[in-house]
Order: sequence, then structure tokens, then C-alpha cells
Amino acid sequence: MKKVPRILAYLGITVLLIISLGLIFNQQIAKLALETFHPNVTTTSIAAAQKKSASYDWRKVNSVSSAQIIQARFKTDAANFIGYVAVPAMGISLPISAGTGGDNLALGAATILPDQKMGQGNYVLASHMVYIGKNLLFSPLYYHKNDGVKGQKIYLTDLKHVYEYTTTEYKVVPSTAVQITDPVPGKQVITLFTCNYTHNDGRVVLRGELTQTTSWHDASGTVKDYFKDQNNSGN
Repeated sequence: MKKVPRILAYLGITVLLIISLGLIFNQQIAKLALETFHPNVTTTSIAAAQKKSASYDWRKVNSVSSAQIIQARFKTDAANFIGYVAVPAMGISLPISAGTGGDNLALGAATILPDQKMGQGNYVLASHMVYIGKNLLFSPLYYHKNDGVKGQKIYLTDLKHVYEYTTTEYKVVPSTAVQITDPVPGKQVITLFTCNYTHNDGRVVLRGELTQTTSWHDASGTVKDYFKDQNNSGN
């Protein structure tokens, strides 16, 4: 009779071990999925993406799981890539999707308001902070938040133009600080944000002001390479 509890104990340990290994390898697979995600975005695909409908209910976005990342990695045709964002000082180089719906935030950065235009108004982008890699998605915003990055560059491109912004603010704000999405009178700015570890801990915000706009053709090879670091940007 004593053997039954012992068998159950062994069975419980085995189940826990399997679950633990599953979680570990799930995270590794998700990390690899993001590290090897190099979307091929062109001016043609951007034009098509800009015609798609999108969801912008960003305040209901929750943290992303490894399983969601893995699933999203194999559904790339559902993403609405409309360009790229790069912050060289932080190692950020991501495709931009229109809207926060679907798998967009699991694969890169996303616009959070309709009718956003690069180089105009307050161009706001969000992405996840993930625990599986300090260099993935917008995790660098969180891990660099104690570094002095004022004056560093942020770049946007739609493969027609390159928009250069110079950072002016780097701060943590409450999760309720929705004013970070408001226009800044008299200025053309970019606002990048992600969770400060968790949603309840607030948001890490990086903001910059537009300092230069050039055509993609006239942009330097160095700047173009910033977008190619993690992507396949083309014409």
C-alpha cells in the first residue's frame, strides 16, 4: 500500500520536470524566433500594408508570452509592416507595424494611434519588454534606462525617406500617463515606450525631436545599415 503514494510522488516530480523543461525550451525557442526574424519589407509591401485595417486599442495590451512569440513568428503575413525604427545606441532595429492588434507587438514595434505619419506630429511607437533577451524588441529601453542617452539618434524610415530624431527625454512615467501620446505644440517628435519591467511599474519613455529628413536614396550607407542590422530592408 505504501508503494502507491511513492509512485504518485515520482509521477508528480516527473510532471513538474517535464513542465519545467517545456518552459525553458519554450523561452529558448522564442528567443531564437525573434533573433532570426528578418522580414523582407519593400516599398511595395509597405504600400499594401498601409491599406490594411488596424486595431489601436493599445491600453488593453498585455505582456507577451513565449508561446505567442513563437506562434507569431510563423504568421508573418498577418503583420502590417510599414517601415523600420532604429536606435543605434541601444541596438534597437525593428520593423514597424500599423496598430497594436494581432501579433504586431510580438514581432516588432507598432504605431498606437491611427493616421500617424513619420516626420509629423508625435509619432508614437510601442513594443514589449521581454525577459528572454535584453536586446529583443524594446527591452533595451528598459535595460538602458539608467544610462545617459540624451542627444543620441533615433531613425525612422518608410524606405522613401529617413527621419532623424535627436533624443531629448528618457524617463519612467506611470502607466496612466497617456499624455505621452499627445502632440507637442510646435514640434515634430517621436515617442518610444515599453513597460518598466511590468505594466504596473509604469512605462519607460524615450523621446526625440526631428532634426533632419533625407530621401532613402541620399541616406548614408551607415544609416541604412542601422535598419538592416535585424531586417532585410530593400526597395
